[in-house]
Amino acid sequence: MFFLRNNDKYDSLIEKILYIDYFIHQFVFVFSASYFSRNIEAVNKISNLLIIFTFLIIILADAYYFFRGKFSVGEIKVYCICSALLLISFLHYRVVMVLLNIFAISCFKNVDYKKILKIYLLATIAGIICNILISIFTPYVLNETTSRYGAMRVRYGLGFFWVTFSAHYFYSIVFIYILFKEKLKYIDYIVIMIVNIALFILTDTKAVFLYTMLLLIIEYIFSRHYNEKLYKVFGIFTSISFIFFATASYFLSALFDEKIAFFKFANRLLSGRLTLMHRGLEKWGFTIWGQTIPINESGINIDSSMVSMLMQNGLIVYLLCITFMTIFSYMAYKTKKIPLLIALFAIAIRSAFDLGFMALQFGPVVILFYVVMDKYKNDKLRLNSIKA
Repeated sequence: MFFLRNNDKYDSLIEKILYIDYFIHQFVFVFSASYFSRNIEAVNKISNLLIIFTFLIIILADAYYFFRGKFSVGEIKVYCICSALLLISFLHYRVVMVLLNIFAISCFKNVDYKKILKIYLLATIAGIICNILISIFTPYVLNETTSRYGAMRVRYGLGFFWVTFSAHYFYSIVFIYILFKEKLKYIDYIVIMIVNIALFILTDTKAVFLYTMLLLIIEYIFSRHYNEKLYKVFGIFTSISFIFFATASYFLSALFDEKIAFFKFANRLLSGRLTLMHRGLEKWGFTIWGQTIPINESGINIDSSMVSMLMQNGLIVYLLCITFMTIFSYMAYKTKKIPLLIALFAIAIRSAFDLGFMALQFGPVVILFYVVMDKYKNDKLRLNSIKA
């Protein structure tokens, strides 16, 4: 590779720009999910333009790092192949979410991941607070909805267009906070549980409430009662968790039959998600390269980001993402990155029947890929040298 300049001050400047850019991107993304943004066209357009602008900054930063020789020949080959596959899918299904991830992974490998995690936490919390404050002065704080089983519920949207989003973003905050802190204090457990219970009461979002409690239990066990055998079981399961949950979410949806007691129970447990996912697969199925599906207009909400990716982005991108996350999880397990393993497990379990699969806005975990890969390679070299 060749270099345009050999001066560290330019790297430092680009790094600072990326931090600012990422904060704006995350804050605006959270804000764009507000009722305020969704119901005022001018605000919605400005939000979308800002998201596109921040995405373009990431691409330009990638170009800068490329010309500075920050990528190896092997990396460039992998990026070219993956980008080509994603671009083909993009032409069939015009959403940039997965494209953003690959550029972010390559770009943010050159910055301090601890700062990125901190920026994510600050931007997400700021976005949530902003939405709540705006909702106080608008009629959008309350959303009265009817349960799929007929019961009338009053659920507080807390400023978000989708009533569950405040709980989902809180869940992301929890596993990123675990990753950032590496070991929680007792006061952390108390605060997280209080907020989790409050959000459950206000939004009636059952699944995320249970996910969050499960994360706290797992973190407590490994940070205060570490056991090698238990870690091995958890590590191996997390390594295959994306394959497991992807398979489970697809077959439960595809084979769903409300006449069978097991499916009926599972559907009730998942708040009717299997019914909608089954209808979606029956109506649209999936293709190799993806397809544009009018999900919002159809009234069939696909509440599994894994199944949704398969249907919309296509089989190739779907398998590419699952393979990447599986390799990532395996390396995290082998290098004993326990907080990261917990975060990856958090993404896998939520992605099966909710949001979050490969979505940078719901957790910038993929940015740590290079940190783990370098540690994994160094550990392997050390072991090989000892054997030799």
